[in-house]
Amino acid sequence: MYMGLCAFYNSLREYRKPLWHGMLRGMRIGFEEEKVDAFELQAVAGYARRGANECDARKEWVFCTVMANYSSLKVDRMEGESEYDKVRNAIILYIDEVKEKAYDRVFLTPTVELFTQMNDHVMAGDADVHGGNVYLSVLLATLGVKLPREPLLRDGLKGCIQFLNAQGDFVDHWLHELWKPENFDGGIQRTNTPKNYESRPITNTFCNSGRNAGEVANFAVNQSDAYAYQRASVAQYLDPYATYLSFEFLSPKLVSMIIQNDQLREIANKIVDQITAGRINTLQHFVWTPVDEDMMDFEFNHENGITFFQYLNIYKHNLDKQ
Repeated sequence: MYMGLCAFYNSLREYRKPLWHGMLRGMRIGFEEEKVDAFELQAVAGYARRGANECDARKEWVFCTVMANYSSLKVDRMEGESEYDKVRNAIILYIDEVKEKAYDRVFLTPTVELFTQMNDHVMAGDADVHGGNVYLSVLLATLGVKLPREPLLRDGLKGCIQFLNAQGDFVDHWLHELWKPENFDGGIQRTNTPKNYESRPITNTFCNSGRNAGEVANFAVNQSDAYAYQRASVAQYLDPYATYLSFEFLSPKLVSMIIQNDQLREIANKIVDQITAGRINTLQHFVWTPVDEDMMDFEFNHENGITFFQYLNIYKHNLDKQ
């Protein structure tokens, strides 16, 4: 075990070694202060030991996964953090969580599910590590979305598939339900929704002739007319992902997250009071407006939502350019 852990550490790029050392030191301190339990320490060791004997893609996956898990354990706020920053940082953290959840929902879950339906369990196991490099590279190149895991651009094509080409119940029913915005916070992977596929897509390829993750991403943004069809193919996967990052989808969720936290709600109410010069003193009443005189039904006021998030420098859309 010890030699394996050393081998993994030695395989890291030089700039990552201090980060890994700092993570281990933080985990040890957290364990001594009873903020980290033995299981979490064992998980780090298990991940690293496995990565020591496997490919570069697995090592990349291990590093990013462990560091992301460690970051989620660090709940202490920076000293001197202003009230403004507390709300803003909480929003940024929530958006990052949505980005990762949307990635899993739009790309990874369908990939694993289709490979499983096709009885290709080896590729299902490679979907997160290798297929993820392809999907993450495409997201970064096209939408500029960067997740905590850094894609390995030179990684070959494994564990990826154009699952929309499967057609049948898999796309028309199961995937349709999975991608519905209203189902985002729930899990339907194990429901009885039909998921039989009609056509078996070619495995280990994604929307163009790229030979590795980096080439697939470059071809996805190639503006040549020769790549128009490939760009359109990629867009079918990007559209549902982008929906989850739209203002219309995110803003009500962000407001609910703030309102459910006593400290954030109090700060947000102060901000609304400043924005409205005292006319409205709660975030809830600022962004949810009644649609009838009886005040029984409310709708989200997107214009006020934009004003609030622009004040926090979270949303930069200019209404005058609509």
